[in-house]
Amino acid sequence: MLNTTDIGELGKFLSDSGKDTLSRMQDREEVFAVGEMLGSWRIEAFLGRGGSGEVYRVVHSLSGISAAAKVLIRSDEPAKRRFQNEIDFLIENRLPQFPRFFECGESNGRAYFILELLEPVEVPTDEKGIADFMLAVCACVHALHLSGIVHRDLKPKNIMRRSDGQMVLIDFSLAKDPLFSARPRTDISIVSGKVVAAGTPEYAAPEQLMGGEISQAADIHALGRMANAAFGGNPPHSWDAIIRRATSSIPSQRYATVEAFARAIRKRNRAKHCLVGCLAAALLSGLFALCFVPTVRERHQWNAICQTESLQETEIPSTVVRLYRGQGVRGHYVFKKPLVLEDNHEYRVCGPGILDASFLSKGSNTVIRLVNCLVLNRSEIPYEQSGIRYAFRGEAYLNFPNQTKPETFPDAHFEGLDDMEDAEVQFQGPETLREVRALMKQAGKEFF
Repeated sequence: MLNTTDIGELGKFLSDSGKDTLSRMQDREEVFAVGEMLGSWRIEAFLGRGGSGEVYRVVHSLSGISAAAKVLIRSDEPAKRRFQNEIDFLIENRLPQFPRFFECGESNGRAYFILELLEPVEVPTDEKGIADFMLAVCACVHALHLSGIVHRDLKPKNIMRRSDGQMVLIDFSLAKDPLFSARPRTDISIVSGKVVAAGTPEYAAPEQLMGGEISQAADIHALGRMANAAFGGNPPHSWDAIIRRATSSIPSQRYATVEAFARAIRKRNRAKHCLVGCLAAALLSGLFALCFVPTVRERHQWNAICQTESLQETEIPSTVVRLYRGQGVRGHYVFKKPLVLEDNHEYRVCGPGILDASFLSKGSNTVIRLVNCLVLNRSEIPYEQSGIRYAFRGEAYLNFPNQTKPETFPDAHFEGLDDMEDAEVQFQGPETLREVRALMKQAGKEFF
C-alpha cells in the first residue's frame, strides 16, 4: 500500500484549502436558468459547478448542435485571468486530446465559452481496465507536455471521453508554462506570474502544496496518485513499484517523462502476459501486449504480433510488429494473403525475426519502420506507387522479391538508409536469413 505521508503537510493544506467556501458556493442558485441564451446558444440543463465556474448543457439555436458552456461565476481578477487563460489554451491547442473549442463571449456580465459536449469517464476497478485507462490518460498528458504545458490539476474528474471512446483532458485553468518567467524552475503561474500553491490535494505533488518548484514531474505524481486511487489505495504487487516511483516526494526520483511512466506500465503488462503465456491484442486506448505466440489463422497471427502505440513523437497512430525468436516462436512469419496497412499509420517491425508478406496501403501516408529485422515485401506494386515509406534503424534488411531495381535509388521513400551502416535494400535479392547474413558479411556488415 502506498504511504500517504509522502505528500508532506497534507492535513494543513486540507484545512486551509477553502472547502467550506466551495460548499457554500454549491448551495447557491445557478446564475443562468434553463431557456436563457448565451449568444446563439440556448441553455438546456445545469451540469455542475467548480470553484470558479458553472457548466451547462447548451444547444445552438440554428444548427441544433449540443455543446457545453462554462460560465465564470467569480469576479476577482485572478479568476478572470485563469478563465481567459483556459480560453487561450483551447484556441491555440486544437488537438484531439483536448476539447474542441467553439466560441466565447459575455452574457449579463458573465464571461463564458462554448466547447464540445463530453461524457464523464468511470474509472475501471479491474487491473486490465486500469491499465487501459492509465495509458489512455498518459497519451493525453503526453500531448500536453509536448506543447510545453504542465496541467497541475490532473484527476479523474478532469478526464472525459467522446462518444467514440476517445479520452479527452479538460480544465486548463491551472495550466502552467515553465518558460513563462525568467525563473523556469520556480512555480510561476502563466496567469498572474506569481508563486502559487495549486492543485487538488488528493493528487497534487508535494512541491505544489508547499509552493516549491513545479515541472512535468508534478503531473507524473498525479498520474501515480490516480493509479493508486483506482486500486483503492492497495495496488497489486506488479503495480506497487511503478506507483511508488511516480509518487516519490522527490521530483527527480520520479519518472523523467510521462512516456517513461507509460513504458513502465507496458513493461508490467509484458511481464504479466509472458508469465501466463497468453495472447493479447492491443487496443487503441493504449493497452499493449508484448509477448506473442502465433496462431494458425493468418489474421489471428497478424493481430497476435501487432500492438498499437498511443505515445509517440508524431501524431499518427503507430503499430508495432514484434518478431520474437525463442522457444515456441519461430520468428519467421509468412502471410499468403496481402497485409492491408492503414493510412496515416506507422508500423514498426521490431526483430530479430523475418516478416514475409505482400504489403498494401489504404492510402498514401503509411510508414513501415524497420528495427533489427528482415522484411520481404512481395508486393508487385512499385514501391514509389505503393503509398508506403520505409524508415531504417539498426540492422535492417528490406527486399522486394517481385520488383526490379529502379534506375534512381534511393529516394524520399527510404528514410535513414544512408545513415544506417547496417541497413540494406535489395530488389530480387536473397530471401533466406543465411543468404542475407552472407550478403552482409560480404559487405563488411553484421546481421542478427
